Amino acid sequence: MFNSCNKVEIPEEIIKKTIVKDETRDAIRTLIADLYGRENLSFSEIKSAVCQKFGIDEKEVRITENSIANVSDAALSVVDKLSAIDGLDFSTHREYLFALDNVLENSRGVLTDAEYTSLLISLYITSDILDEIGINSKSGWWNRWGRCAAGIIGGATIGALGGAGIAAIPTAGIGAPVGAIIGGIGGGLLGASGAC
Repeated sequence: MFNSCNKVEIPEEIIKKTIVKDETRDAIRTLIADLYGRENLSFSEIKSAVCQKFGIDEKEVRITENSIANVSDAALSVVDKLSAIDGLDFSTHREYLFALDNVLENSRGVLTDAEYTSLLISLYITSDILDEIGINSKSGWWNRWGRCAAGIIGGATIGALGGAGIAAIPTAGIGAPVGAIIGGIGGGLLGASGAC
């Protein structure tokens, strides 16, 4: 299940200034720190935490199924490119995340703003979860943490894209689709619990 909200267009001035505001980035980091490690965490609890953090009325956010069906082939192709990056090619998880970011930036022209922002959010979420886990960035990190990192990025990317869906709220106050944040956090944490 993914989250979506009433469709609202991203104001052009937000897109031109920055895709994700610094305050939103900081809030995502705080949410991951607050939610990581909780037992039996549900999407409803994640939705509540995200809505509370951003001052969004929970009644405006509805949980729906099959939001991933609304994701473009171009976005799924970018997810495939992200998945194809071999962590063994990088000596630290930070280098790996930088390579993921480069793929996303190089693919920006084929993505909608909501898809790009959702995938960017998924990279933030992945980085924050890896930090919470305490990944050791020393040589050989992928042999020990690769399955974990791959599970998180896989869950976060699909969760964020599905959460953004066709009717995501890019709330003017945060400059990002709230459904992508909810779905990305949920998917990333699910990926972490299954792969780490």
